[in-house]
Amino acid sequence: PECEQKIRSLIRQNLTAFHIPQHIYAVSDLPRTRSGKIMELVVRDILSGKTVQNREALANPEVLADFEQIARHFRD
Repeated sequence: PECEQKIRSLIRQNLTAFHIPQHIYAVSDLPRTRSGKIMELVVRDILSGKTVQNREALANPEVLADFEQIARHFRD
């Protein structure tokens, strides 16, 4: 909760109140390709309930479990 307040405060100071997310979740890492690029679309697909097709293209597919757990939280 304290960390969430700091994040919200920094967003409000550097952007606008419109940009403050309703929910903030801590995850171990973001999914990345083997070359280090962040795979935002994979996160979007998981949170939208879609199946990720190309997990073997990720350098760290184990982090997808964090996002799958968050998605289940919203569906339940």
